[in-house]
Formats: sequence, structure tokens, C-alpha cells
Amino acid sequence: ASEEERAAIADFAAENLTGVPYSLISGFFGKREEEDAKEMTAQCAYLIWYAFMRFGYDLDSDGGRLVTVGDLQESPLLEVVQVFGR
Repeated sequence: ASEEERAAIADFAAENLTGVPYSLISGFFGKREEEDAKEMTAQCAYLIWYAFMRFGYDLDSDGGRLVTVGDLQESPLLEVVQVFGR
């Protein structure tokens, strides 16, 4: 994604995903992707996936019902820039 598109994704997340209630099983029951972010619950990896998915980028590397940090880590659309604490 271009710098402008990444900024648009971040703006979307800030405007629509701030304050979403936490749920470990986001996407497991019901729809995988809620149409209205105000109706959903989420965990950290799901929030990232949801924001990017709204712009056409599916970061879920295994396509399963749950999006995990491991799914994001293995996504061919992302790259490791820096690792802390190792």
C-alpha cells in the first residue's frame, strides 16, 4: 500500500475502531467481517485485519475463522521492520 493509502487506513481505524469492545473470539461466531464497526467486538489482531480488509488487503495468512497475531506475522503482505527485546 502506498503511504497515502496507509494513512487512509489509519484514519479509518482511528475514526471507526476506537473504543470497540474486546472479545477473544472476534469473527468466530456470526459474520467474519461486520459491515458496521460499531456493532462488533474485537481483539488486537482482528482490529488490524479489519482495517486493512476494508481497503482490500486480506492480512489473514491462513484464511481461518479467527485472525491471530501469528496470521499477521505470516502474511505475505507484511514485512518485519524491527524486532524489540531480542
